[in-house]
Amino acid sequence: AQEHFVAAVAREHLLAMFRGLDGGLGRGPHVVCACLPGEQHDLPLLFLVVRLALRGWRVTWLGADVPIGDLCACATHQQPEVVALCGVARPDPGEVVQLARQVRACAPRDTIVAVGGPNAVPLADRTSSRLWFVPSLEELLARWSDHKAGRQAGPGADDE
Repeated sequence: AQEHFVAAVAREHLLAMFRGLDGGLGRGPHVVCACLPGEQHDLPLLFLVVRLALRGWRVTWLGADVPIGDLCACATHQQPEVVALCGVARPDPGEVVQLARQVRACAPRDTIVAVGGPNAVPLADRTSSRLWFVPSLEELLARWSDHKAGRQAGPGADDE
């Protein structure tokens, strides 16, 4: 019960910070942030949302347990530069890759799909030009910087 209470308080504070930043309406790149289907652990992604908004990114926050169809519809309609996904509680790396590839397949061609967190660490070798597995915000920003500079984002040049 204490863990849920602390998580709820942290979530409310992060959401208040996000709203205080005009909901991430900066002039930087547009990112859609969502947890994979079935994922209820949204705090890591909320930390990312606030940090990106502080850096001037335009952030669309979809929250926990977002169905793939809804992610696809949002990506198609909003045309973001990045779709950032979180799947902390998914123990099967193959399932994470499968879900990320589904989003990549329906996203606009130039949209990067980035999966973050601990599940991204063992998947780093599956990174391609438009599907990134990044364990941290720092790695996401470094890859984004390389991408904008025209340098390859990962070991594979293929587009999922």
